[in-house]
Amino acid sequence: MTSPDVTFTEATAEMATAYYGCQPPYSFKGYVALHEGRPIGVGGVFFSGDRPVAFSDMKDEMRPMLKAKARAVRVLETLIRSFKVPVYAVAAESTSVGLLTKLGFTDTHQKASAGPVMMREPT
Repeated sequence: MTSPDVTFTEATAEMATAYYGCQPPYSFKGYVALHEGRPIGVGGVFFSGDRPVAFSDMKDEMRPMLKAKARAVRVLETLIRSFKVPVYAVAAESTSVGLLTKLGFTDTHQKASAGPVMMREPT
């Protein structure tokens, strides 16, 4: 499915609340995918203690939008590369390990409740 009408913009507290239906459990720097003015995806980096953690989430309607998902990955990759310290991520979906590996993350051999913890060293 093509998705020329999906746009990406810096996330605001209002957009994050609109996406999640309530205030997110943490503040973050990131982006929101908008389709017809509605948030259908969100991703970015939040801090857990002193560790930056990359994350992404999408509504079911975004899942078949392959071009939009590819653009979302590029937007998030640029954000992740801006960090001068290791960035962590939890591979919560079955396809996450492969995608994170392509983005330069390696397995830390630690497990979180949602899946394996991966890390990307700064470049």
